[in-house]
Amino acid sequence: MKKSIFSQVLIIIFLWLAFSGVEIIRYHQNRRFSQQISNISFNVASEKKIEQIKEKIEKLDFIQSITLKDKKEIYDELVNEFNLKSSSLFLKPEQLPEILIILTTEGLFGENELKQLKGTIEETDEKAFIKFDEESFVDLLSEQSKTNLYIDYVLLGSAVFFIIFTMIMRRYFETKSDGFWLIYRKSGGSPKMRKKKIIKSSFLLMFLPIILLVSVYYGLFYFKYIDSVLSDRFLILLVFSNCFAQLVSTFILVPKMKCLEN
Repeated sequence: MKKSIFSQVLIIIFLWLAFSGVEIIRYHQNRRFSQQISNISFNVASEKKIEQIKEKIEKLDFIQSITLKDKKEIYDELVNEFNLKSSSLFLKPEQLPEILIILTTEGLFGENELKQLKGTIEETDEKAFIKFDEESFVDLLSEQSKTNLYIDYVLLGSAVFFIIFTMIMRRYFETKSDGFWLIYRKSGGSPKMRKKKIIKSSFLLMFLPIILLVSVYYGLFYFKYIDSVLSDRFLILLVFSNCFAQLVSTFILVPKMKCLEN
């Protein structure tokens, strides 16, 4: 019995370690998308209220850095880049707006944060001009959403496979012990003993693999052998799938064993 439980625990842990690889892929993909999004700069131009805008958006938790370009700096760049020295008599620094160059924090900026940023700027200065690579931003968010949805389907399919496989595995290991329990019954053993053993095994298989798997994973994370954190939804899926499979095995499949008949 102990050998049977040990074998099943190892199989369950192995399966969920394999499934966790999919979650780790999600982590690195999301990190890649977040890095690309954080590299998109937001340029905000305002003639009179640039300092007020800067003061307000500095308080937003998804802002990484804000660089202020004053009128003289913008003027020099325009003159040098477009060779406007001959037009310098007509173009004066005072005629230009000041510009803020905003970079966002990796992993904290998305569609809702963009709305919040725009709202804060427009609330301060309705005439402020906001420029950024909107096409790249939208494409990255769309690709990230599709990737996460695909991974969700893969994990859901993995959970269904795990439940079916675990139920078959439980039946297989219980069937292997039929001979022992037949002899036990004929020797005058209580028919309720096997049922108690099965329920006890179910509780062990329900919680022991989860405890060991989570301990191993966070041990690896603590000692920096891996750099990603399992999401809450993955842990919930792990707990639900294993508990469901063990309960179904106990209350539907196992009672049908011939050795449990009176």
